Amino acid sequence: WLIKVEFRYSGPGGFDALELLQEDNHMPDSPSLGDKYIISMYFINTVFATVGFGDISAENNAERIYVVIIMYVGTLVFGAMLGEVQNIMDSLRKADRERTVAVQETKDYLRAHQAPPEVERQMLSWVYFNEDVRIRSGAL
Repeated sequence: WLIKVEFRYSGPGGFDALELLQEDNHMPDSPSLGDKYIISMYFINTVFATVGFGDISAENNAERIYVVIIMYVGTLVFGAMLGEVQNIMDSLRKADRERTVAVQETKDYLRAHQAPPEVERQMLSWVYFNEDVRIRSGAL
């Protein structure tokens, strides 16, 4: 937008695309350098934050600055939420690996000591139950 403001382009039909842009977005006719940078930063952040240019948009510099700050805050909150989801998934995977190891160690022990099939079945059933209780109680 800063380039667009600096190099005015008159499109086909004789109207100035910049004038339409300024009118639609409540921008001053001859923005100062500070206004140009604020408008440019607003545009860049709106594009990169994928918020888009919907029916509601900032109409003055104070609103544009506020919206840019909110976009950054939203990005940080979203990143933190993704981190928490990743931590939860890691905990679940760790618990599943630990249960698999406990079951396999129990099987190996029972088979090494030639336990009867009924005892093996009951022991494995108890190990599955015990690991599920441990996982659900949060004792990871």
